[in-house]
Amino acid sequence: MKKYVVIAAFTALAACDRAPAITTASGKPDVLMRAVDRTCVRETILNNLLTNGWSIKSTSEVQIVVERQAPPSMAAALLSTGYSGAPYQRVTFNLVPSGPDLRLVADMAWVSNANTRFEKVHPAQANANDQAAAESSARRAEAKCVQK
Repeated sequence: MKKYVVIAAFTALAACDRAPAITTASGKPDVLMRAVDRTCVRETILNNLLTNGWSIKSTSEVQIVVERQAPPSMAAALLSTGYSGAPYQRVTFNLVPSGPDLRLVADMAWVSNANTRFEKVHPAQANANDQAAAESSARRAEAKCVQK
């Protein structure tokens, strides 16, 4: 019996194999958009996030913070509490101007007890899939928001 438990444990862990790590300078999803209108990019990002089920937590000229309740997963099961229920996923987008260009850096986290005084932020490890998604979104925004 013990042998089967060990085999099942290794099988479960093998299924958790993650995508390759990010190789950007910041170690986070990081994209440079060339010659774009910053206001247009910001509005495009906000609209896309709302369309995809994210709630806006805060926003400024250089930062957008969004969150949503985490879907059922192992991380959600481990971070859930009786006090607040399921954890939230939170993403902070930093919009850094660089001449006519705009650098977008995303920082991701799991949040337990979200929006309470007991809130605890658990940084999430981004991977190559997150970088690919950031690049794809940035290319769409770049095409729409070319500086005139």
